[in-house]
Amino acid sequence: MFYIDESGTGLGDKGSPYFVLSATSIPADEWKVIDSQITALKRRLISWAKPEDFEIKGRDMRRGEKFFKGLNWHERVKAIQDVAELISMLPCRIFAVQVDKRELPEYIASDDMMYRLSLSRLLDEIESELVQVNQSGMLLLDMRSDLHSSVQDRRLIDAYRDWIGSRMGQSRDRIAVVWFFCLLCWFANC
Repeated sequence: MFYIDESGTGLGDKGSPYFVLSATSIPADEWKVIDSQITALKRRLISWAKPEDFEIKGRDMRRGEKFFKGLNWHERVKAIQDVAELISMLPCRIFAVQVDKRELPEYIASDDMMYRLSLSRLLDEIESELVQVNQSGMLLLDMRSDLHSSVQDRRLIDAYRDWIGSRMGQSRDRIAVVWFFCLLCWFANC
């Protein structure tokens, strides 16, 4: 299973020159062990909150924001180290594509085009890994939309379908259709 998330900002934000799209892979048969270890870490980091109530975000830890607001710098550094140690021990791999927005050609003129380029490259890396280990995979992604807007979800689906379409005759059908992480969480809690 590959959980995909993004970091950085769109083309219009000149204050941040990078856009990053990454995937963390875990073996499907290890999800319970990984979930319990992450839940235990979240309980240690923020003991007063339910683990399901917050995400572990490096930015929040570094800046002392949101759930990490009450922690001093030393406590936040320790939290960052604890997260890094857990990641190094988990049976996971991380794949990432970094886009330097300043180096994009002029024809990449929209956030959608940049996202398609990034996702296509990331999916190439994921497929290469799956071919090497002779496995299939499933993509898990955060649902970006709310009840009133599905533009970002549509962007993702279109980019995925374009990648599949560009691989006609080449694809080994290694990567399953996109599932949205929020839906999977909902089904898991039923």
